[in-house]
Amino acid sequence: MKRRQRLPLLLAIATLLSAPALAQETPERVYVPIEEFDQIFDAEKGGVFVPYADLRRLIERANRGKATKQPDARPEPPPADYVLVGASFRGEAGERVARFSATFDVEVLRDDAWVVVPIGLGKASLESISATSGKAVVGPLSQLVQHVPADRRPASLTGYGIVVKGAGRVRTTASFAVPVSSKPGESSFGLDLPRAALTQFRVRLPQSGIKVAVENALATEEQVLSAEDRTEVRAYFGNAATARVKWNPKPKEVEGAKLEPMLFAHTETSLLLQEGVLKAASRIRYDILQAPCGEFRVRFPQGYRLLSAQGQNISQHPQPRAVDGEQEIVIRLHEKADKGEGAYELLLRLERNLGDGVDAVAFPRIRTVGTEREDGVLAARASEFVDMDPRGVRGMAQIDVKQLPQRLAKDLSWLPRRRGKRTLPPAGRPPQVFRYLRQPWSLELQTRPIVAEVKGKVFSLATVRDDEVELRSQIVYEVRKRGIFSVRLRVPRGFNLMPWTDDFVKDHQLSDDPEDEGSSLLEVEFLSQRPEGSFRLHLAGSVERAEKQPETGEVPLVLPRVDLLDVQEEKGFLGVAGQTHLKLTYDKDDSGKKLLPLAVRRLFQQGFPYRAGAGEELTFGLKYSWDNDVAAHFNVKKKESKLTAKVETLVDAQEDLVKVKSAIRCKVEHAGVEQVRLSLPANLANEKDIKFEGPGLIKDKQVKVEGDKATWTIALQGKRLGEFVIRCEYDIKLEDFQAGQQRSVELAELSVLDCFSETGDIALKKHENLVISESQMVSLEKRDKQDLPQALRQQDPIHAYRYVSHPHTLALALTKYDFQAPLGILVKHLHLDEVVGHDGMLKVEAWLAVQNNAEQFLTVLLPPGAVMKGLNVDGLNEDWSEGTPVDGRPSLQVHLGEVTKTRKQDPFLVRLRYDLQAQELGRAGTRELSGLRFPLAGDKQVPVARLTRNLYLPEGYAYLEFDTDATKHFDETSLWESLKEALGVRTGRDRYQRRQAQGFARQQISALRALPVHRSGGGIYPNLEIPQGRQPYLFEKLANPSRLSVRYTTWPVFFLLDVLVFLGVVVLGVALDLRSWVKPVVYVSVAGALSLLGAVFMGRALEPYFASGLVGAAGLGGFFLLRGMWRELTVGRHQRRLSELAEEAAVARARAEAAQQEAQARTSQPARAAIAAEPTPSAPAAKKTAPASAEDEAAAERIKLAPSGETSTEPSEETPTESQAEPGAAEAEDSSESSSPEAEAEESSEAKESESSPADEAKSDEAKSDDQAKSDDQPKGEA
Repeated sequence: MKRRQRLPLLLAIATLLSAPALAQETPERVYVPIEEFDQIFDAEKGGVFVPYADLRRLIERANRGKATKQPDARPEPPPADYVLVGASFRGEAGERVARFSATFDVEVLRDDAWVVVPIGLGKASLESISATSGKAVVGPLSQLVQHVPADRRPASLTGYGIVVKGAGRVRTTASFAVPVSSKPGESSFGLDLPRAALTQFRVRLPQSGIKVAVENALATEEQVLSAEDRTEVRAYFGNAATARVKWNPKPKEVEGAKLEPMLFAHTETSLLLQEGVLKAASRIRYDILQAPCGEFRVRFPQGYRLLSAQGQNISQHPQPRAVDGEQEIVIRLHEKADKGEGAYELLLRLERNLGDGVDAVAFPRIRTVGTEREDGVLAARASEFVDMDPRGVRGMAQIDVKQLPQRLAKDLSWLPRRRGKRTLPPAGRPPQVFRYLRQPWSLELQTRPIVAEVKGKVFSLATVRDDEVELRSQIVYEVRKRGIFSVRLRVPRGFNLMPWTDDFVKDHQLSDDPEDEGSSLLEVEFLSQRPEGSFRLHLAGSVERAEKQPETGEVPLVLPRVDLLDVQEEKGFLGVAGQTHLKLTYDKDDSGKKLLPLAVRRLFQQGFPYRAGAGEELTFGLKYSWDNDVAAHFNVKKKESKLTAKVETLVDAQEDLVKVKSAIRCKVEHAGVEQVRLSLPANLANEKDIKFEGPGLIKDKQVKVEGDKATWTIALQGKRLGEFVIRCEYDIKLEDFQAGQQRSVELAELSVLDCFSETGDIALKKHENLVISESQMVSLEKRDKQDLPQALRQQDPIHAYRYVSHPHTLALALTKYDFQAPLGILVKHLHLDEVVGHDGMLKVEAWLAVQNNAEQFLTVLLPPGAVMKGLNVDGLNEDWSEGTPVDGRPSLQVHLGEVTKTRKQDPFLVRLRYDLQAQELGRAGTRELSGLRFPLAGDKQVPVARLTRNLYLPEGYAYLEFDTDATKHFDETSLWESLKEALGVRTGRDRYQRRQAQGFARQQISALRALPVHRSGGGIYPNLEIPQGRQPYLFEKLANPSRLSVRYTTWPVFFLLDVLVFLGVVVLGVALDLRSWVKPVVYVSVAGALSLLGAVFMGRALEPYFASGLVGAAGLGGFFLLRGMWRELTVGRHQRRLSELAEEAAVARARAEAAQQEAQARTSQPARAAIAAEPTPSAPAAKKTAPASAEDEAAAERIKLAPSGETSTEPSEETPTESQAEPGAAEAEDSSESSSPEAEAEESSEAKESESSPADEAKSDEAKSDDQAKSDDQPKGEA
């Protein structure tokens, strides 16, 4: 039993003894051999048996205690694995390779791991390596660090490294070689050094007396070893530097047979001519043949300074020396240039200063010495300030600038420009380019400085005041060829210059003009040169007038102006302004013809930049060209004062008196006034009866009575110009005015004397117990109170009047009543938001401002068929009670008890939401919109002080007419009103005042929506969704209910009917014209008149169609007019010409017939003479001669012209036919037919003469009369 008790205790002790080992690695179980159990148990002199789980907890607790108490015996790691104490390099350089021996001292601090020490050396080639302790390994750093942890890797992985293990000092020696880079005139090599505290570097270079440079060294020193022909260099470097050694070896002697080099040269020389200096750059390209060349000679003219000589492998900078009147330089190379074309290039830059007055320069002849042949290209270009022309060209030819070499173009700054993706040609003048093929040559350049060409345009505004003339000018300078640093101007003497507003102006100087006593010279200096192009200079100042403007009479005035000096061209535009009380008259005779008047609008079209200031007006515009003698003459006098008055009168009728308050709003223009005179009835001639007010305005008041009028003179405190207000007030007492009585009150006529125009508005308000009507109204017109000025409209009047002339009379009949107390409930404002959908659904939200002190409920009658959706009373969503429908209208009860207790007399907000289903909107129709009603007991209704409606209608319809008894707050101007407004006829409807009324209504709606609420909560109130993007139609009425119906049609139907009406008018007019039933003028007039009358009287719904008919009639009238003009120019002219030709033909035929009749008459005369010669009684013979005269009359009748286009062939009553002719006449005809040839010839000639032309009619008639006379004078026997 004792042995069993000792076993657990022995196990616990063994476990505690092995705690250090368990602290490092605790096993899960401890196994003790059963054979050793008794020994272990007895050694501890007994033990205690415990459960295995408790034993495990004891062991774990013991292990935790040991682990926390055991100190850390590990040593601290070193701060670094190694320290590279120092490095030493010794080497010797040859032509191709430099060999070095290096020593590295490394102090290794880490003892338990391999350490990699970077030693640099870069691209060096290792030859041998050794270490003092024999435990160092050297290799490429990139391979050595592959198995090194990342936190201990060096930063750079290039070069070599040493791998060591174990702490202590390690010295490593290495031998390596570095390649030497060579190019003509220079040798160099580079070596990467390790990160040592101090690195010593020593190297020997071949040849002595050479130039050596060591880069990145802290310090260097050189030692020449003449005996060995070497140069030793010592250098010291810091941490991780790169040594780069450069030196210039001496040229080698070429072995073998010595041949002289053969040289050919091609030169490219540029000459840049600037003000006072010549800059030349010459590029010489040598072609070397036969043998290398190490020396080149170049000559250039005296007076030029060598700035630089650039080329490869030049041993030293050449120094010019004088040789044969020229300067010569010798270019020596470190190593001779090899043979070949373009084997060597040399760049020389020269400069020469030019003295003053030099107008010709010679192009510098830069030539090579010792060359077999030389050719080249010359290019000369002048700066923007110098002009250059070639003169004296010899031994060369000028070539196109396109053949200019690129390098010369760069030297002369003649390169294409880039603007975005586009390539633009070079700017400025092109250079002069020449080519020569051999020396010698000469070129002389003629030079002259470029003078700036300046043009100016002056925009000036001269403002005439009482005591001065202000002058503001904007001068637009146009500069060409070169920039300018200053400008000169001529200004009037005594010009008070204002500060400059242009930031580029540096200073100015004002001095007297020696050539003109009345002018001064103004020189303006700029901060920098103003380049070519245009810029604006702004000048402002004033000139005092010789005498101030008198109160009366005209004063001549010569306006000051600005003259531009040193310009090639000057144009000017002068605007003349004056104070509004001054009248300017242009004196054209004294100003002369050099000044051209210009309309003010044309002045602004020319870019005039100035406007008249406050209290000034721009009245004249003048234009002139360059001429210093131009002067504008004006005559100036003061205008007479112009007083305009607007009188705003408020008539407030109370129970015992009538208060009349007037505000006289005066506007004074041109000249100030010192007093205002008013005319009033004589009963208002005492300050006790009438009061005048004008704070800070009225100085004194005087009255003068003449007959039944009193003239008040109100003296002002100084002259007043502009707008001011004088107020007056008087009372009309109503003594012993009892209920049921009527009084007549006539308002005093207030008239403003000495004014240009006066208008007045009268607003009437009254006490609630009074009823007022007009008993007499003369020269006054009633107007809508919304058209009153704002100050009167805010008084909430009941009537409004307006007058525009005197005298006028307004007498009021006042009747007093004892009205009962008003109802205990009032709807101050009822607003309806009504949204009509395409499906005909009407959604409405009503806003009510209710004032209640008596009613417990508010009964609301909805439109027929309406469905209630929500109710909100003073911010609280409430339920409603449905009542008995009235006339088909749903009824509901709104409880007002609780809200009335809290709000008392204050108005509160009630919102109702309901929907009304109706038929879908068709293609055309009318929609009736009903509102709300609020019945009370009996037949009474709750009064509504203001009713407004916002109607949202669907899109896609043309709304032709709104039939309502409310005021429409949107533009619905008819065609007749538009025509009257276009013709300037007063329509009685002011668009501005309508907009004011619309704004006031919207303000009232906004105030209703913003009415504060004192409660919240309840259910969910369904707000009305207002359509976005639609403008509502606003209606207003000062009562309830309101009638509203909308007539509509879809746009396709509207346009179809519109087009049909238009085409109907046109087609009907064309048809009537084709059938010639109605003349075009009559139809167009009747159609236009009927269309206009229909648009005016047939209502808004049919107005568009009648307007289309009017347009069709107007268009058809235009067509008929053009057609008539065309017919008149074509067909009518042709018909008139044909008529003229027909008339001429008829005249010709009539004359031919007359000639024929005349010829027949002549042939019949001999026969008649023979018959007359027979022995017969004298009386019968006389009777026989009578028919001859009748025949002559018949011939004369035939000569008469027939109507145009018609020839009469019917015999007249007076002309006998062939059957009626006498036998003698027939015989005469026979005899005429058998007449002699002479008679026939005479007859034909007479016919030809008669048919020749109408112009010969007179001559032929004279000839006929002469022949008749001759025939009458002949004896009868001879006939």
